[in-house]
Parts: sequence; C-alpha cells; structure tokens
Amino acid sequence: MKRIHLASLLAAAALSACGGGGDDTVADNGNTTQATGAAADKYVGTWATGCFTTSYTASGAPDVPLNQITTATYEKVSATELSVVLIANIYPASSGCTGTPVQLPHAGTRNRLTIDASVTVDGQAADKVSLFLPAIDPGISAGANIVLNGIVLPGNFFTQTGTYKELFAVVGSQLLAGTDTEGADGYPTAIDPTDPFTRQ
Repeated sequence: MKRIHLASLLAAAALSACGGGGDDTVADNGNTTQATGAAADKYVGTWATGCFTTSYTASGAPDVPLNQITTATYEKVSATELSVVLIANIYPASSGCTGTPVQLPHAGTRNRLTIDASVTVDGQAADKVSLFLPAIDPGISAGANIVLNGIVLPGNFFTQTGTYKELFAVVGSQLLAGTDTEGADGYPTAIDPTDPFTRQ
C-alpha cells in the first residue's frame, strides 16, 4: 500500500512513498459510480503493514533507520464514512520488528476516511476515498526535530494535517492503495499491488 498516505504520513515523512508504479499496476478505466450504502463495511476491522524500514531514526544513531509496522483500525461511522486509528509501531533497526515496539503519538479516532465513489479498475472493484488526518494533540511544533522516547521526529510531527485523495481496493485479506500516478481529479489511476495492509 502506498505508505505516503497511511504508513508514513502518520509517521511523519508526509508518508514518503514506498512502492508504487511498475508494470504490475492496472489502469483506471474511468467506470465511476456513486458509492453504495454498504461501501464502508469491507474496511471495518484492523489492518497492518508488513515490517518495513521507516524514515525515523534513534537519537543515539541518527544515520540508522528504524523499522516500523503501521496498523490501521477502521470503525464504521456511516455508510460511506469511517474513523481510522493509525498507529506507527517503531522497532530497533536490528530487531526485524520483533519485541515490544514504541508506539508514536496518534490522532486516535479523529482521522476520517470518506468513500467518495466506486470505480472499476481493470475489472477490480475499488473506491475513490478521501483521508483526513488532523493534527495530533497537543499540537506542539519545533523549528528543528523533536525527540520523543529516543526517536527523532520532524518538527511538524504534531501539527501536520491534510486531506489526501486515495484509491483503495480490498482484495481477499489485503487492502491495497493507489500508485503515485494521479488523474485530473487528483485520485490515483491505478492500484499498487505491492506493500499491502493485511487484515488482522
């Protein structure tokens, strides 16, 4: 899944994109319809990335990236809206994401996912969605980095906010996001089969 909108945005790097593009992606055929009443149901539950190298480092070893697993827990608010709890679980670089992680601060259930429309992408049912990520309390900022529990965070970690357009597809037990290629409407035009979130 494109971590620029889930796994890393939360983690800071304005979710600096991991994965994306490539010959394995599929094209948006433009077959768009309005989202239906049951659109939110398939997302309800907890999903997690695999272990990946994050953009964060430890204050004592700033040149060595740490490891991360991001979890996303969706709860239905309405037929086309869900709250999303995004948690970045940080592990030592040498751990392979084992042991007890450090959980970075997060916005709790104030994150919102709105399903804007359904779209068929090369025969695969998908949704065009808008993901709203609010600032994380207490909203502190710094001109330089912030060190929390030994982890170096960017100075805008707690104040960063935004709404991001995404393309989501649930395929079996996997949640896939779009590639970096966007259409005129701002949504990705293809699904990225790499870096999925897996239903827990």
